[in-house]
Amino acid sequence: MGMEKEVIISKSEMNNKFHDMIVAYTKLLANDFQWLEATYKQNHEALFNPITVCGDTMFHVAAYRGSEAMLQTLVELVPQTKRREVLKMKNVYGNTVLHELVTTAQAEAADLLMKEVLFSDGLNHEDYIREREEILADRNKLGETPLFRAVEYGNMSMVKYLAIQIEGMGGNLHKHYTRDHDGLSILHIAVIGQHFVFINLGIGDQISIYIYLQSGDETNKFQICMVLTTKLLANDFQWLEATYKQNHEALFNPITVCGDTMFHVAAYRGSEAMLQTLVELVPQTKRREVLKMKNVYGNTVLHELVTTAQAEAADLLMKEVLFSDGLNHEDYIREREEILADRNKLGETPLFRAVEYGNMSMVKYLAIQIEGMGGNLHKHYTRDHDGLSILHIAVIGQHFDTANWLVERYPQLATYKDNNGKTTLHLLASMTTSFKSSSFLSGLFEEFIYYCLPDEACNGDESDKLPIALHNKDLEQGEPSKAPNQPGHSKGFKWYYSVLQCLKSGWKKIDRVWGQKQLHTSAIKLARHLVRTDTSWFQPHQSEEDDTICLERNDDKEEEKVKKIAAAKKEKSSEPDTPLFIAATTGIVEIVNEILDKYPQAIEHINKSGQNILHVATLYRTYKVYDLVVKKKEKKNRLVRGIDNNGCTILHHAADTVYYRGGTKPTPALKLQQELEWFETVKNEIPGHFTLHRNKNNMTADQLFNDRHNDKLQDAQEWVKNTSESCSTVAVLVAGVVFAAAYSAPGGFHDSGQPILLERPLYSFFTVMDVAGLASSLTSVVIFLSILTSSLEYKDFENTIPRNLSLGFTFLFFSVTTTMLTFTATILLLVHLEKKWTASLTYAAAFLPICIFALFQFPLYYQYFIVAVKGIFNFIRKNMPGNWEFLHIKGDF
Repeated sequence: MGMEKEVIISKSEMNNKFHDMIVAYTKLLANDFQWLEATYKQNHEALFNPITVCGDTMFHVAAYRGSEAMLQTLVELVPQTKRREVLKMKNVYGNTVLHELVTTAQAEAADLLMKEVLFSDGLNHEDYIREREEILADRNKLGETPLFRAVEYGNMSMVKYLAIQIEGMGGNLHKHYTRDHDGLSILHIAVIGQHFVFINLGIGDQISIYIYLQSGDETNKFQICMVLTTKLLANDFQWLEATYKQNHEALFNPITVCGDTMFHVAAYRGSEAMLQTLVELVPQTKRREVLKMKNVYGNTVLHELVTTAQAEAADLLMKEVLFSDGLNHEDYIREREEILADRNKLGETPLFRAVEYGNMSMVKYLAIQIEGMGGNLHKHYTRDHDGLSILHIAVIGQHFDTANWLVERYPQLATYKDNNGKTTLHLLASMTTSFKSSSFLSGLFEEFIYYCLPDEACNGDESDKLPIALHNKDLEQGEPSKAPNQPGHSKGFKWYYSVLQCLKSGWKKIDRVWGQKQLHTSAIKLARHLVRTDTSWFQPHQSEEDDTICLERNDDKEEEKVKKIAAAKKEKSSEPDTPLFIAATTGIVEIVNEILDKYPQAIEHINKSGQNILHVATLYRTYKVYDLVVKKKEKKNRLVRGIDNNGCTILHHAADTVYYRGGTKPTPALKLQQELEWFETVKNEIPGHFTLHRNKNNMTADQLFNDRHNDKLQDAQEWVKNTSESCSTVAVLVAGVVFAAAYSAPGGFHDSGQPILLERPLYSFFTVMDVAGLASSLTSVVIFLSILTSSLEYKDFENTIPRNLSLGFTFLFFSVTTTMLTFTATILLLVHLEKKWTASLTYAAAFLPICIFALFQFPLYYQYFIVAVKGIFNFIRKNMPGNWEFLHIKGDF
């Protein structure tokens, strides 16, 4: 009975306790402040009792509901001496009241709770800091801190508040980055919960970096590198200092796929301030490592820095790194020499790389540094990968100002050869876009702009500027710094430059053409320097073929044998062609002229194929080079008689199309005509009996021309037929229209048969235009029919076909014009237009087709018109008595 009574009492108490929990929980949810105060004012101990199956107290429930007022009411019911226990109570999951409160967005409630609990207990400042740090760092059973739990629930305001609280009291935020249960970081849990906003907040970045650097976890390595690079590019100095101040070792870790560190990225951006900030974060004893780190290409920080024009940044880096380490003078010189001579995987030193990028100020700075410490500059002249010299790489990059400075300061560079045996002049002679004679300007307007612009820039090259200290160093070595625009220009000249500078900034065409002209000017200047040391033309090459004429070849076996020997010799020889002949093949007249002016005897140079410069110019259709050589009368007679190893004269090369590049004319007919004229021009320069000479293929020049140009003849014939048929059709249509207009007079006829509007002055204009249109259209039809019925052989395309096409186009264009004028006159006769603007509109509408036709057809018409005029002038020069050379039209053949 006693046992049963005890059980009954126990159940009764349990039921009462359960009832009290339900009542308390219900009143709390109903925000019944009066009931809470009346119930717990004298019984505050009951506030610490759990009221849910999860072990939550009244404070826990008020916390995860985010009720700031309820929390304040409950805290005020607890005596001040016991309030600290409020923040230490845990439920069955190990969550404190703060753990539950951070699941809401009530950062103000959290702040109120911290102040009400801690400040009211009379703690001194040190105890307050310690207590707050313990509360904020407290972990539940999963090992989660309140900050971790706030991130898990995605409450941005609470995350910011807790992070600021932890950092503000000097706490270690890294303690809050992970939870013990599974090692997940707060960045992991934010991503799992899809709370991506924390990445933008920046806290995720710090967490990832901390985990990557401290624990070696590379899970988020890609994002980390992206964030670091972004912060660096944004010049976020404060973020970088905060991140790396206590963790400077991380500065040496790669952050890009190329293995670049923070220093590499700052270097190739040319950010002097960023470099200085990063260097200052590294202890002085480890700063030398900054200049020795390499990326996957083997580039040091200095290798990357020299790609910019920031010579000041390079000077700052050298001083900050080397001087700060307490090195004596000898060690400093040795260290600096090693850094400046360090090579990347291509075998490039920083000086070589600076030249490669054309940064004049950096090139000067490094050269002065190397010379100033007595270093061997020859070590920096070439790279290991392919033997290219710094002068080679400057020319390849078209940095001709840098190349000129180098060759003036170090003349021996002009004689350096790469692994293929090519000097810098070899490379320059193959760069067609770097010279006016072999480059292309689109249209007469660009030609006009080109000749109006000066050769030099407005204010010089910005990359040519050096710090004052470096200029002084230059002066000490007897090499005063030169700027493109030195004082001494007249005021008018300076004003002209100012106007051009304004036009350049607003007009891209002028900027482009001016840059092109400056490039051409610098290239010619460099060519003059390089020609002085070039003696490649002096290499003796004896032609294997004598200069005798061969009218017939019968020994086929001997020919085959000679071909095999010549082919074997060609394969065996690995020497590159001379710059003179390379320039002749590319059409760079400037280099050819410089070489021949400097060494007149170079005109007789023969290459390994037994060809002289006329052979080469003829074969490659470099007309300007050909004209230049032919003008030298004292050597021309010998050159035009030259026969190469294959038994070819210059006329054979004019007939050959092995190096034909399509010519400079727009249509197949004009291309063939250009080839015929070129062949005829060369034929006029050689002795007459040389036209009968046969090469080793037993072909004369005429036979070779017919064989090589057969496909071009077919293309020209097909084009001419199609064009003539189309134009004939148009001409017939025009003739039909104007013929019909003549018999349907505007306004009609009288009974007598006379036109009603005959007395009007405009009717006479109508009649004249109609007759002219009919006559010109029929004439063009006759001309095009004569073209269609001609034989269309080679001789026809030299003069006859182009002339007839020009005439046909002229009459067709005139017929279209007169037809539209006839139409205009008809409209004005039929409609009495009193307003001038209406008449003007009618004229404009009438002339619109004429303008469109002229716009599209004039370029082609112009080409044929020039050919026709040249044909007429040539006929006069050849057949009329007297000297008619002034009628000779120069230009492309």
